[in-house]
Amino acid sequence: MYYHECAAFMKCLKEFDKAPASREETKVRMHVALLTPYPPARDGIAFYSEQLSNALKAIGVKVHVLTWEIDASDRIVDQERVEVIKISPPTSFGFTSSVTTALVRLCPDVVHVQYSFRRGLYGWGLGVQLLPIFFALHKLGTPLVVTVHDIWSRSDLLSRFGRNVLVMPKTISYFMYLHALSKFLFTYADAIICHSHYLEDLLNSEYKIGYGKMFVIEHGVPSCQVIDSDEAKSKMNIKAKYVLLNFGMMWEAKGLDHLVQAMKYVVEALPSVHLIIAGQPYKKQYVEQLLNLSKRIGLEEYISIHAKFIKEDQVPLYFSASSLVITPYIYSTGVSGVIRLAFAFEKPVVATLNPLRAEELGVDQNARGVLASLDNPRELARAITKLLKNGELYEELKQNVKVFKIKNDWKNIAKQTSEIYRRVLQTSSHRRC
Repeated sequence: MYYHECAAFMKCLKEFDKAPASREETKVRMHVALLTPYPPARDGIAFYSEQLSNALKAIGVKVHVLTWEIDASDRIVDQERVEVIKISPPTSFGFTSSVTTALVRLCPDVVHVQYSFRRGLYGWGLGVQLLPIFFALHKLGTPLVVTVHDIWSRSDLLSRFGRNVLVMPKTISYFMYLHALSKFLFTYADAIICHSHYLEDLLNSEYKIGYGKMFVIEHGVPSCQVIDSDEAKSKMNIKAKYVLLNFGMMWEAKGLDHLVQAMKYVVEALPSVHLIIAGQPYKKQYVEQLLNLSKRIGLEEYISIHAKFIKEDQVPLYFSASSLVITPYIYSTGVSGVIRLAFAFEKPVVATLNPLRAEELGVDQNARGVLASLDNPRELARAITKLLKNGELYEELKQNVKVFKIKNDWKNIAKQTSEIYRRVLQTSSHRRC
């Protein structure tokens, strides 16, 4: 199967020899193909890709999106957005062939893959089936850019699997597999984009990916319609003065049980406070655990759990009503799209104390939130109450959020990304179709 796919690429490459070599001569705008999850997929990377592709188109880049979770039609054309082409899902044996066929037909200048180390995004093996695609692109001279949205550090793996002697071999073997896979995948990439310097350093120090082809581009901050806070609270029937929001997929790694426990101390300091936990649950049992925990410590009236997918038109209500957004995540595998949403609505954030969140929230005069340890619910509560009680500090952080929001809007992110495309096109030693 891969032989026929590569043969098709070779045919495309021969056709390229008949065309002018210089882009300046042809005066054709840059053409990029994105391989990625995409709406209607309910995924943070899908949301990221939608925002990026639309912003790239807005600055003049021709964009095609290759994705799988769309309607039955082979192609969706929307003049207001980008052209979306349906491919076989990564869980099927036809994935590699489907992607290759689409790329041969499109002949893009650059292929940009959105990658995550999370289980299931690209099917079994965390994306082994991407290898023949990457290899063919490398051999045929089509520049490949890979955005790495998250990666497991050794410490996060130990937190996930535990430090018990019995499970230590599992942790070590899993890390070794990730190490080998990343080496194979990223060898063929002409550029690797990370959303933070922490992730860039992690890829270099633990995964031995050199700095030479890594670039840091922030996760973009979307443009959102902000609703008056009192109006939003009224529509949601919330009477509390302060509203805390945790938003996104509900599962154990989000540390929501720590947040519920911390609410006991927050309520003692600020009686007029309410916590909303909103998002689609990964497991219904986890929602029941949170409900039982809130009942056990007597906080039912102070905590609302909206265990459902929050529709796009409802998102502004939740964030506009909130005073703070809380992200007490246990792991720090990737930057948080929820934090970027908080910044879009100009809300400071309280997050878990770790290097990645510290970079996301900034420090000193550029701080956009407060960090707190998960191990101590009282410390998490102190961080929340300190920010809500100190109006001057709250406004200072809010102003920093506004500055960050403007600097990292999607138009600027698209410009930075297009510069990476131009760089790999200029430095590529191969010809393209």
